[in-house]
Amino acid sequence: MEFTNREMKVWNEISEWQEKLYQYEQTDLAALYDKWLEQGFALLPENVQQQFFEKLDTWLFHLHAMVQSSQVQIDARERILASARVFNEEIETLSDLNHLSIDQLNYIANQHIAKHRLYSFAQGGMSGSGGLLLLGSDIPAMMVINVRIVQLIAMSLWC
Repeated sequence: MEFTNREMKVWNEISEWQEKLYQYEQTDLAALYDKWLEQGFALLPENVQQQFFEKLDTWLFHLHAMVQSSQVQIDARERILASARVFNEEIETLSDLNHLSIDQLNYIANQHIAKHRLYSFAQGGMSGSGGLLLLGSDIPAMMVINVRIVQLIAMSLWC
C-alpha cells in the first residue's frame, strides 16, 4: 500500500502528537486530584473496587449500544454518507468511505466535531446555570455527548 504525500504528512502529524502525549506532564492540581482519587479507591476493599469497575464497564457498554442504535445516530450515519457523496457519488455504505482522501474524511469528521462542541457548550452552560436537576444530569449528559462524538468520528473516518 502506497501513501500519498498528504497521507504521509498526516501520519507525521499523528506521530508528533503521539510523542507530545508521551511527554505530557500533569499540572500540580491534576496530579493532586489523581493522587486523591487513587487513595480514595485504595480505601475500598478489592471486591468493591472490582464490582464498581464491572458495573461502570457494563453501564458504558449499554450506553454505547443505546447511542449506536438510536434514531439520531442512524440519521447521523445517513448525513455522513450524504456528505461523502459530495466527494464521490458512488458511495453507498460506510465501507465505501475508503475511496475518499484523508482530507475529505477529516473534513466530514470536523463537521461533526464542530457541532458537538456547540452541544457541549450548551450542556455546560445549562449545568452551570444552577438547579439541582441540571447539575445532577451533568455527568450523564457529558458521557452521552462524548460517546456519541467518538462514534461519529469513528464512522466518519471508517477505512
